[in-house]
Amino acid sequence: MWMIGPALGSHILIGDHVINALEQSNNTLTKRIAKAQEAARTEISRYVDKINREATEAARRQQEALPESAGKEAVTRQEGAGTEPSKDETA
Repeated sequence: MWMIGPALGSHILIGDHVINALEQSNNTLTKRIAKAQEAARTEISRYVDKINREATEAARRQQEALPESAGKEAVTRQEGAGTEPSKDETA
């Protein structure tokens, strides 16, 4: 491989040792990038799973709480249903 310059009309040959060093450096950095991306994917996946578990648990607790309060309201309404005020009490 060769490179044009630095002086006008000149060129410099680039030795194989330079190309090999650049290739080795590139390969090392590419592997580090791949490891970092995999670590990031793993961490994000764990975080998303945690959020989903918490949301599912919150929804389950809310669902369990709804029938209890709805049942209490229904019982309260039924107990009060037979005790309507008479015409004398409303006047």
